[in-house]
Amino acid sequence: MLEIQDGVGPRALTIYFRSQEPKDVQRISTFSIWIRYQEDGRTVETSQRVEPSDVNGYLWCKWDNRPKQIFAIGVRKDTMDPRVANGYEQMYLIETEDQPVYSIAPDGLIYGMPASFEQLEVVIHYRSSNQLYLHYCTNFKSWTSLPGESFTNAEGSDGYLRIRVPLQFDEYIAGAAINDGRGWWDNNRGRDYTFFPGEYIIEPSGIVRTGAPEGSKRNA
Repeated sequence: MLEIQDGVGPRALTIYFRSQEPKDVQRISTFSIWIRYQEDGRTVETSQRVEPSDVNGYLWCKWDNRPKQIFAIGVRKDTMDPRVANGYEQMYLIETEDQPVYSIAPDGLIYGMPASFEQLEVVIHYRSSNQLYLHYCTNFKSWTSLPGESFTNAEGSDGYLRIRVPLQFDEYIAGAAINDGRGWWDNNRGRDYTFFPGEYIIEPSGIVRTGAPEGSKRNA
């Protein structure tokens, strides 16, 4: 029998979502999260409406019992005012199965918790043996001059470079791309990266997850 404590159990699923639409549009809209998974050879879809969470600006929903073969997560918006554009639906394919927490950020799906706006910086870890730069803009500031700000070596981070970007309250990185200053770019397959305040690892596969590489020193 599944043991649930305060809505969280060993097989619970939590999904966070942050809408980028104006607040007046959000007030007359309802958002729901759906998941699709395989069960006994058939595709099953289930959904829940999102509610405010304790992470600033994010909505969330929970399933007490997480299906084992989730292959897609989506957001569905329904608008209750005919004067506003129709609702929409976004879908994200799952590359890593059986994760307990997902966050839907503006640039896609993150495996893990969203960052709190109380952390007024973005820290990015990127595995490379070359000198790299972060070319970025925020919701308050225009793009940095090329090639951008340089990554540094981080002690004990197993081959990862690191960069810290200080932010103001309620500021986030609205667009970012990584380059070597000589023509090589990683711009998230043409979509640019987006980062809310917090600490992130960009995996070689392109997946972005929260946290730091094992062995790295957070305040070094």
